[in-house]
Amino acid sequence: MASMKHGTRVCCMALLCLASGCATYEFDILQPNDRRAHIGRKTDTVVPTEPLQYRFRAVDGRLVMRIYNSTPDAIQLLGERSYVVAPDGQSRPMRSMTIAPGSFIKVILPPVRPVSYRSGPRFGIGVGGGIGRRHGDGFGGVGVGYDSDPVYAYTEDDGGVTYWDWDGQSEARVKLVYQRAGGNGFEEEWVFARKKM
Repeated sequence: MASMKHGTRVCCMALLCLASGCATYEFDILQPNDRRAHIGRKTDTVVPTEPLQYRFRAVDGRLVMRIYNSTPDAIQLLGERSYVVAPDGQSRPMRSMTIAPGSFIKVILPPVRPVSYRSGPRFGIGVGGGIGRRHGDGFGGVGVGYDSDPVYAYTEDDGGVTYWDWDGQSEARVKLVYQRAGGNGFEEEWVFARKKM
């Protein structure tokens, strides 16, 4: 009986997911040609370059890039010279980050919008009524509630440049420009396709 209830719940959840348009997305590396690969949700797709190593994974419809620096020098991602061309064709800025020796940075495409949470509990008062069997009297009640739902804070002053959505099956181009401490600059260009699974 319990397994039948569980099976019914699983079927209902699957139907709800299908009816609501739930879809999972993964990615393909289209460019550079010598680095073509599929990026899945369960394991990292590792692409070594010189002097960096990229580890890609699809997470909740976003492309997560972890960029590792195994050199003894700090490497700077130059945000003012790097960019993403989103699927709608608009150039989007990157932010500058330093990759310390033996560490990594994380780049998420599209960037996750900032979320703010209320700093403390909110209290509310409610009154309820009902019918009781005890002496035939009704009863009332007062309750106190706690609410910790997130408040989403959207950045309005950048004109929608920083935060964007990667909808459907489409492509995005990324150019990353780096400067190695005490050395020359170098750059990487990528084209990613988002695929519905």
